[in-house]
Amino acid sequence: EAPLLNEEYELVVAQDGPEALQVAHNLRPDLILLDVMMPGMDGYEVCRRLRADPHLAEVPIVMVTALDDRASKLQGLAAGADDFLPKPFDRAELRARVQTITRLNRYRRLHAERMQFRWIIDTADEGYLLLDEQDQIVYLNQPAARLLNLEEQEQIEGTFLQAAQRTYHCEP
Repeated sequence: EAPLLNEEYELVVAQDGPEALQVAHNLRPDLILLDVMMPGMDGYEVCRRLRADPHLAEVPIVMVTALDDRASKLQGLAAGADDFLPKPFDRAELRARVQTITRLNRYRRLHAERMQFRWIIDTADEGYLLLDEQDQIVYLNQPAARLLNLEEQEQIEGTFLQAAQRTYHCEP
């Protein structure tokens, strides 16, 4: 816990495997640091159960353990861990790994949300378009392209107003 206290992380600690599962289920954390050696249930089993939970399956898990043999690492990865950090660990390395994993997970979630949003817009019956600061069309769905008499995205030239004026007579 101490290596991350000076960072901007909210740390929640569980004392054993069952408590770790309950805490993770209640909080849906951005990252789980999971010790292999825990009372009640070892970290491998906790990891397997986290991966089996649809609400927690994609939460990154870093296994932290005093076991440094190849078989333990392979068992952790087979259980679903994303990374494996042997004890004693370097504090700077732990911070760097946590930052990297949380950043990558946030990018993955953002990408998934964008793809879902794009699907919604692409399948909508209404015309939607996205303009930049200079009124240039950055994106438009098929209904918007039909409204502007544009067959393909590559045909977009000039500003939105210019594209609209090619099809419509605009009056103030």
